[in-house]
Amino acid sequence: VDLPIDSCLQKVAAASGDMRKALSVCRSAVEVLEAEVRDSTNNMDSDTQGNSVVKIDHMAAALSKALRTPVIDTIQSLPQHQQIILCSAVKFFRGGKKDTIVGELNKSYVETCKSRMIPPVGISEFLSMCRVLNDQGLVKLGQSRGDDKLKRVI
Repeated sequence: VDLPIDSCLQKVAAASGDMRKALSVCRSAVEVLEAEVRDSTNNMDSDTQGNSVVKIDHMAAALSKALRTPVIDTIQSLPQHQQIILCSAVKFFRGGKKDTIVGELNKSYVETCKSRMIPPVGISEFLSMCRVLNDQGLVKLGQSRGDDKLKRVI
């Protein structure tokens, strides 16, 4: 059985490797529990009052708060198709490639959409979304003379 502290240590180690961060997350988990106990005291919920132990859900709440970054917030706030474009780009770059072209990225995007049974957008809307992602600094589009499908995605 995974204990909340073990889960915390694994996640923090993967994200930063900083023990101070892990201790801070544990402190936050205790604060989440304390707030829960305070709320239950106000509501006279005796089940929560007598069970004051940090559990996985307390640790999960603390971890999600601690490991959140502005980039994660930005990505989560993107429309679904822009998120799929980013996932498609990540697939390319995880394979060791340093860049690709918009046309290849579009093929990957369409495959991902079809595998999830999501209707893909057309190429002009895809290019528009790539420009938006470029403006937000999430992908970098290179220059191209003529055909936009030949633009480099870095």
